[in-house]
Amino acid sequence: MKMNISGVVQHANAVLMLGFCVSYSFLYLNAYYARLGVVIWVFALPILYFPNLVIIPGASKEEMKDAKKISIPAAWLWVLWWTGDLVENRLLRIVAGVLLVLFITYCVFYIRKWKKEYAFRKHGEEKPMNSHG
Repeated sequence: MKMNISGVVQHANAVLMLGFCVSYSFLYLNAYYARLGVVIWVFALPILYFPNLVIIPGASKEEMKDAKKISIPAAWLWVLWWTGDLVENRLLRIVAGVLLVLFITYCVFYIRKWKKEYAFRKHGEEKPMNSHG
């Protein structure tokens, strides 16, 4: 089975998220809450692997790579917010809020870039060589 770098990064983040959820919940509370950390992690997995689970019609390989890049901070946002909520930690909620702002900003710029590329493809035109997004 051939694995690309984005797949390795996704799997590494899944392992890091599991370790973070379990250890943070266990250290701040107790073993019962560590199990709730696993539940948070389980619900983050569909977010992390969403680009692997769906087929987007007309999407190029580059766009699918970008979708995988977007899914990683989205899953971390989920993990940080709900772990912070579980242990009632304001710092984790602030970090999740900052990550949310960065995530939304990236998505807005990506959507603009995608709309331009889609418009070129729709009209059958070649993308200009000096276009930077």
